[in-house]
Formats: sequence, C-alpha cells, structure tokens
Amino acid sequence: NNEDRDDILKSTLQYRHTEDILVKVCEELNQENHVIYGEFLRVLLDPGHKAWIPSKDLDHKANPISLSLQVATTIPRAIEVSQIMIDYCIRMAKQEKDCLFVLPVLQSLHELVELQKLHTNLVLNTLRRLALIPVKEESDIINQAIVAHPLKFPWPFRKFDTRSVYECQSENPVFQAVAANGHTNQDNRVFCHDVFQASFDLLWNVPGLKLMTFWFPHAFIYTILFKCGTGSKVKVKRHDFKLEMLDNPAIKALVEFK
Repeated sequence: NNEDRDDILKSTLQYRHTEDILVKVCEELNQENHVIYGEFLRVLLDPGHKAWIPSKDLDHKANPISLSLQVATTIPRAIEVSQIMIDYCIRMAKQEKDCLFVLPVLQSLHELVELQKLHTNLVLNTLRRLALIPVKEESDIINQAIVAHPLKFPWPFRKFDTRSVYECQSENPVFQAVAANGHTNQDNRVFCHDVFQASFDLLWNVPGLKLMTFWFPHAFIYTILFKCGTGSKVKVKRHDFKLEMLDNPAIKALVEFK
C-alpha cells in the first residue's frame, strides 16, 4: 500500500543520506580530526540498528572505506575509521545474510591488503571474516550460478552457454526453481540449511583496461585473437597475500584449483 511504499522510500533516502555523510567524513579526514570523526562514526554505525545499506551501484571513487584507507597510507592512526566501517559492513552482512553489505569492503580490498605490513591484524581478521558470508534467499545462489559443461578441447569457434541458471530458466524447466502450476510452498523458498557465499573479489580484482587508439591493422589482429579465444579472457590480478591468511582450508583448495 501507499504507507509501506512511503516507509520504504524514507528508509532508502535515510540510508543514502548516511552514505553521503560517510563519504564527506572520509574526504575531510586528517591528522587533527580522525579521533573525533572515529567517535562520531561509532555512534552513527551503532550495532543496535541498521544505519547504512550500501548502494548497489556504489562507485569505487565514492566508497567511504576506500577513501579512508587512502588517508591511512599517510596517517596510520586514521585506520580506526576504516575499521569501524569494515566491522559494521561484515557484522550487518552476517546478521542480515546479505552480501550487499560487504560490497564496500570488497571494492577496497586491494587498498587494504597493501597496508598489511602496517595493520597486519586488521587485514588478517578482515580476510578471514569475509571468507564465508551466509545467504538466505535462493536467488542469491541461482542468479550467480552458471551451467557447468564437461571438459572438452577448446576449439577456437566452439561456444559454450555461459548464461546464469536464472537466465536459462525460461528455456529449460530443469533450471526452474518455481513450480509450473504457481503453487510453490513458501516455506521452501529459503534454504533449509545454512548456505554461505564467498566472493571472487576476495581473491583478485580486475585492473582498469587501457584504451587502445584505433588503427585498422590493430583492429584486425585484435579481432582474430578474440575469435581464437586468446584475447577474450578477462585479465585479473590477484591480491598480494598468502592463502594461509584466509585460515580456511576449503577456500585455499578452491583458490589453488582456480
């Protein structure tokens, strides 16, 4: 109804306003005010309530955690501000079983790992707490799962279906998570057992692509490489930390396999 819609709108504006406040605080962070700003954030992000829901389209340049970590490279004691926000994000992600809350942490993980020599305990604890985040909705898994294909020789022009399971549901009833007659038992719409999700952002990031000046020979060569599959793979750069830091044998084995 209209009242529920208005409540949702007010909550959304409140969370967006909180994000703007965090960005403003981190932009003005310096040697003189980092202590008082830290005390302010402890009150703002109090464990007793949900004060901030990160935006789904959060820009890395407007990520308050990333901004605070940049300040911490020159003002080491300012890391306390980053830790307050990191603790809030991970705590809310596990409490709400929603990985959206750890998006700001994952986006800024590269900057955090670079500070591991100065703030070893913070980096270790963050990596270990991020290793497994609980999820509650089946869509959290279905929307990210893809169809597995048997191992075959990678012919240059062979194409595999890389769509998610969710995208295949309309064509293949095997992937449909909703009963065809529409009478789905709502009690079965959530997982019966605890299911956890580990983000690939915990392991690597995708460096920015360099723009290449257009020249016909370059374009022709790039097209051939793309068709052959050698130039179409996404290049990733792993974070500079040892797998033992995750303190999770299962995750370590998965990373080694990947």
